Amino acid sequence: MKESIANRLFKKIKNDDTIAKNTLDFYRVLAENGDPEAQFDYAGMLYVDHRFYNKAEALRWLHRASDQGHKQAGNALNNIKDADNMPPRQRPEVAPPIHYYIDPGFDQKFEDDVRALFTGRLKENEDFGSELWSAMANVSWYHTDDPDETPCRRSFRGAGSMIASMFGRGDYIDWYCSGPYETVSEYIAQTMASAGWRYVPDGDGTGRE
Repeated sequence: MKESIANRLFKKIKNDDTIAKNTLDFYRVLAENGDPEAQFDYAGMLYVDHRFYNKAEALRWLHRASDQGHKQAGNALNNIKDADNMPPRQRPEVAPPIHYYIDPGFDQKFEDDVRALFTGRLKENEDFGSELWSAMANVSWYHTDDPDETPCRRSFRGAGSMIASMFGRGDYIDWYCSGPYETVSEYIAQTMASAGWRYVPDGDGTGRE
């Protein structure tokens, strides 16, 4: 089985300090230009990657992203606050592929389930990617087993990046705004429900890129 682009990129970031530093600098430039998704990714590298660990800076960028409405950044701030009140535990050396999630938890389960449920259909029918993008962009998904009801969602760019990695080629721009955002088809809703997921559109009508 051919290794995914996401996994190859993850290995390069993990094993090559130069690529990791270039990735960090790329996120930093976008973050400084006000991109909340990049601010979240930059904060993630500063918090979970031992080579760049700087908790104070990570928190500063998470606050900046959260202030712009980035819900995952807000969740991360709460998770870090909760973790600070817990006994010390080993921090992961480097984060999972695709995004540097602060606390994978149900957000990682969401990504794992989406990949397991829909990758096959996406590879059979490329047009399905637009339907999938619509169901992830600015839509909050909740799992029935999560007592905290953590909202799992993707920004416009994040949804596109995830679909590109599932498809095995291309980039987020290939799927960016490829369909109406905050729109979940009956097929996706029913398939996700079979895995314990329900959804709520963010519904602010503005869209978050």
